[in-house]
Amino acid sequence: MAKYSPASPLFGRRQNAYEGFVIAAVVIAAIYAGAKVLAPLALAVLLAFVLTPPIQALRRFGLPRAFATVAMVGLLLVAAAIAGAALTSQVATLSEELPKYQDTLKQKIQDLKSARLASKSMERAGEALTTLQKELAKSNEAAPANAEPVEQLPPARLPPPSSVNTDRRLGANDKDPSPVPVIIRQPEPSALEQIKSVLSVLIEPLASTGLVVVFLVFILLQREDVRNRIIRLLGTKDLQRSTNVLNETGDRLSRLLLAQSVANAVFGAAIGTGLWAIGVPGAILWGILAALMRFVPFVGSIVSGVFPIILAAAVDPGWTTFGLTAALFVVAEVIMGQIVDPLVQGRATGISPLAVIFATVFWTMMWGPLGLILAVPLTLVLVVFGKHIEQLSVFHILLGDEDPLSPAQAFYQRILAGDSDEAADQAETAFKDQPIATYYDSVVAPGLGHAASDLERGKIDIERALRIDESVSEMLEDLETNPDGEPDQTETGKSGSAAVFCIRARTAIDTAGARLLAHLLIVKGGHAEVCTEEELSKLAPSGKCIVAISDFGTANLGSKTNFMIRRIKRRLPGARVVVGFWTAADHNSLPKDIVGAMVVSSFSEALKACAQPETQSDMRAA
Repeated sequence: MAKYSPASPLFGRRQNAYEGFVIAAVVIAAIYAGAKVLAPLALAVLLAFVLTPPIQALRRFGLPRAFATVAMVGLLLVAAAIAGAALTSQVATLSEELPKYQDTLKQKIQDLKSARLASKSMERAGEALTTLQKELAKSNEAAPANAEPVEQLPPARLPPPSSVNTDRRLGANDKDPSPVPVIIRQPEPSALEQIKSVLSVLIEPLASTGLVVVFLVFILLQREDVRNRIIRLLGTKDLQRSTNVLNETGDRLSRLLLAQSVANAVFGAAIGTGLWAIGVPGAILWGILAALMRFVPFVGSIVSGVFPIILAAAVDPGWTTFGLTAALFVVAEVIMGQIVDPLVQGRATGISPLAVIFATVFWTMMWGPLGLILAVPLTLVLVVFGKHIEQLSVFHILLGDEDPLSPAQAFYQRILAGDSDEAADQAETAFKDQPIATYYDSVVAPGLGHAASDLERGKIDIERALRIDESVSEMLEDLETNPDGEPDQTETGKSGSAAVFCIRARTAIDTAGARLLAHLLIVKGGHAEVCTEEELSKLAPSGKCIVAISDFGTANLGSKTNFMIRRIKRRLPGARVVVGFWTAADHNSLPKDIVGAMVVSSFSEALKACAQPETQSDMRAA
């Protein structure tokens, strides 16, 4: 068994991995343990990004920073207070009206039972409504109306203590005294106890709110100082990078939060107005709840519609209100999700949908309901930092919405894995937006260039290269016969009867390039086939043809290819030779010592070279 010393590269990689896991575990533990401080701080930072633009607008009118900051924070608190008052009023009104709706819902459940419909679902809906009623009416809960106080019971019904013999069992003729109803009454709480009970409930949210306000005011007043300290942490050696990190983070967060706020406010207003028009009680309450819940990814709109839909079933003896309410939420969410959000938000998040799910779960586990709301903004910050800071690039790769692989890398990976079907699907999708030759030049040629480079460096063996060629062949068979539409008779169709023989320069990767060129020529209406150099020698020497050499090599391009051109010229004097160096970036990087052939660097150029008549100016002197 191999042993690894501390100087071993493998040992170093393992040590780095262990250190990374330890650091990640410590950071996650710190985030969880510091939730009561870090969560308000994160919320304050996000609110600071929202309030900074209006504060700067007030400062342009000559207002001092402190006055503008206090004004905007005060306006935010007043808006929150108004919203809270409206919610409290709506909850109180709704709690008083709920009892009269319960009979209607029970009657519907009985009707559904008699009709043998889905009664269990409606029973659960009734239970949910009952639970809601109890929660809303806790403060007004009173003793049962038919309860009889203990002091009003007739004294004669209570046996005297002396007549009770606990050591004697009742005989057959003894009469068992009737049960005595007993009601235990708690003493009325004092004013101090009432205050303590209220404060025990409100102390935590009030403390969190106070922390948010303190953090928010400090961040807004010391905005430049906080920014400079963050730049110092990111590193002053590369101020351009640090500045880009902060600018992009601020811009994307501001756009995201503003877009979400506007879109959710419109959604809540539409829901509230629609419920009011339909006649569902508490329309303002449900509208505000819908706007707030839509900040929660994926499930927020669904949760906000549960209770209004149940309540709609309870207020109307028929099913019209229920159907209209359900349709309102469905239509509103479809319009917002498919039309408004893409227009307003666009790609403002920069986070992949799968990453949003994982981020939502993670931050909810860390910080509870507040983490559920902050999940997307916090993940956006990590993505932006990972984009610009190499040490955090893992966040940009795993959480960002950018494709982790370039199209050329994705093509090479599919061909390397032998998945010709998906490679063909990718190609046919690309053919809808660009010509086939362009796709071959921009995606397929660079992808096979990676394969040729790996083959030369020994990263893949000859057998794997043969499988890559086989996968390319299968992909071309799966492609449509004519992906570009009608054959372009202005190109290869005008090349007369001259056939094009596509051969490889050296490796199986070059054979794959020859297959691609032959397929392209056939699509364009020409005559082409793939053959070997030995098969080419069997042709009639006097026949006119075009020999296209496919070369993905990256080293010694000119010398080896010249020998091949000379052999072809000796065997087929009447042949015209076209050499495609597919890994060359442009004409300036083509080999300068190729003679007796037309040299091209792309499939588009090869297509034109095979289609046009040979001219001396196009040929390099032999």
